[in-house]
Amino acid sequence: MTGAIEQVLRFGIVGGAATAVHFAVASWSIMAGGSPHRANALAFAIAFLVSFVGHRRFTFGAVDTPLLGSVARFASIAMAAFVLNGAVFAILLEWAAVPVLVALAVAIGFAATFTFLAGRCWAFAAPEPMPAGPR
Repeated sequence: MTGAIEQVLRFGIVGGAATAVHFAVASWSIMAGGSPHRANALAFAIAFLVSFVGHRRFTFGAVDTPLLGSVARFASIAMAAFVLNGAVFAILLEWAAVPVLVALAVAIGFAATFTFLAGRCWAFAAPEPMPAGPR
């Protein structure tokens, strides 16, 4: 397998793990009597951490990138992906009359593709070397 295909597969593994954590934490919290909205927020935060650490270390191998910068960029990507997902879903569902599950699958695909490309090219990209100063 080429490096790019392996990276996409690792992205899917990490994304799947983060989704499973999100679902498990939210379900457990709701079943324990917690507010569904608070449970979802807590689960999102924990899943974000799983996703960030997994993508930084396993998907992109970006342990040499500055941590705080990577966190800030990845958080920005996650928020943008959420907005993109909602926009694509709404457009397909409301304006194009696409069946709900098809619209959902397409919206998730758009958001996942955006997240992968933005993570690879921006959040976890190797820092550019500093130009040599005057000698």
